[in-house]
Amino acid sequence: MENNKEFRSLKIIDKFKWVYSKLGVDYNVMRSILKIKLTMDKRNVPTVLNNREDKKDKDNNFRVLIITYLVMGMFLSFFIGINENIMWQMTIYFTLFMFIILSTFISDFSNVILDIKDKILIGTKGIDSKTLNAAKITHILIYIGSITLALGGFSLIVALFKGFSFFILLFVDLVLIDLFMILLTALVYLIVLKFFDGEKLKNMINIVQIILSSFMAIGYQLSNKFFQLIDLDSNVNIKTWHYFLPSTWFAAPFYIIKTNEITKPLIVLSLFAIVAPLMTIIIYYKCIPSFERYLEKLNSNDCINKNKKESLYFKLSKIICKDKQERAIFNFTCTLVSKEREFKLKYYPSLALAFIFPFLFIFIIDNSHSFGSYSQWKLTMSTSNKYLSIYITIALLSSMIYCLHYCSEYKGAWIYVITPIKNISSIFKGAFKGMFFKIITPIFIFESILFIWIFDFRVIPHLIIAFLATIFLSIINFRLTDKELPFSKDFPKGSSSNDFSSAISTIFLCILTAGLHFAASLNVYCLYSYGFILLCLVILLWKKSFNISLEQLKK
Repeated sequence: MENNKEFRSLKIIDKFKWVYSKLGVDYNVMRSILKIKLTMDKRNVPTVLNNREDKKDKDNNFRVLIITYLVMGMFLSFFIGINENIMWQMTIYFTLFMFIILSTFISDFSNVILDIKDKILIGTKGIDSKTLNAAKITHILIYIGSITLALGGFSLIVALFKGFSFFILLFVDLVLIDLFMILLTALVYLIVLKFFDGEKLKNMINIVQIILSSFMAIGYQLSNKFFQLIDLDSNVNIKTWHYFLPSTWFAAPFYIIKTNEITKPLIVLSLFAIVAPLMTIIIYYKCIPSFERYLEKLNSNDCINKNKKESLYFKLSKIICKDKQERAIFNFTCTLVSKEREFKLKYYPSLALAFIFPFLFIFIIDNSHSFGSYSQWKLTMSTSNKYLSIYITIALLSSMIYCLHYCSEYKGAWIYVITPIKNISSIFKGAFKGMFFKIITPIFIFESILFIWIFDFRVIPHLIIAFLATIFLSIINFRLTDKELPFSKDFPKGSSSNDFSSAISTIFLCILTAGLHFAASLNVYCLYSYGFILLCLVILLWKKSFNISLEQLKK
């Protein structure tokens, strides 16, 4: 176990002990704090590894994270190795590099830059603020340095074959990007905390975590199309919008040393690569007192805004829920699935995929770039049957019913025992309706609006049938799940055989309903008949699926 060994990073920092001492930092205390923090880092599960089955093997999580970024780094080094248009290939390289660094830093290491526990717990024990801040900054640099070395290591090796000046320039750029990303993140947090409460910032970080998880899942789907759209052979023509793209700042010096071409736009872009990180350092240094003061907002909540947001679903519950018990569970479900961060981190990426995948299917399969004009493409789409790709959305949305059992605060399920609930079915009905109206319906409606724009108004009957199919499959999925009270179990660690069989059943049923929809669409009377049959099945299943007794729950 590495816990019994010295961290290599601490051995490197030991060589700079004299620097910390001159700055007035108690180095031995700072080193002890760092050792504890680094040990705790190894026990955390990074966002990109969120779906690993062996989360319990926490000692290896950081090592696996580094290996994951090494694989990404191998892919990124491809842009260094090719000999095409150096400006555009380095722009792509730095865009991807900055996105990964920034997303990872926000999603997995925001707790360090936003940490106020040290000040409360350790700062009151006689440890000065200089030592605490030095530990925080050094901790951040160790983390970002490790990620950067993993992401950029292969690129630096490839850069050596292009010349020593190329290697040095790439190394300096990576260091400047790290500083720029760290301080830019801190300044964004400062702005958010200045105008909003800590809860807004926590929600923003959670959104970034969801985006990163979604990106890891769909990135490879977009890569092939991406390379088709990028013309690496095109000439470099600096336009106004390039000055607002940080990746072009860092790419410009490479074009200069590769082609020996020096122009005013290239010089300006190169200066931005130096000035921007330095400016963020100066601004952040001046804002440190304000930043420390605003961090206290992390302990605050804005309850008034929450009540305003929830009032819409309170009103809806009075319409769609028959009794008070069902209404209470409905409101509880709506609140939980929208507020609990662990639930959102685990399941919201699937919702992002549910929304995006149909459009990937439409635009990648149909090769829309071959059409001569937008009107020609619209005409083709208006007669196409690619609207059936919405069944990809239906498959992913209806499978959300499987997660009705799970919650990070599952131990609070004892409330079901002490609450005088007369009818168990009202619990399941309320939870089902809450999940369906809070999560599934909004995404389906938004997707349908875009489908109407793509396929014209003639697709509306098909969307109504697809919505009935969504209800049908959601109820079927509920019937297939184990009969457990809502939110009474901890989140599963990885995939189980039951999850796999449920996923296979969902996919099979979705393909079947999509096939029947396609067959029915060949004749307008068959289409409406199919819709009527689906409606009858939904009504029948709804009446029979929620009649669950206490004896069934105990089995």
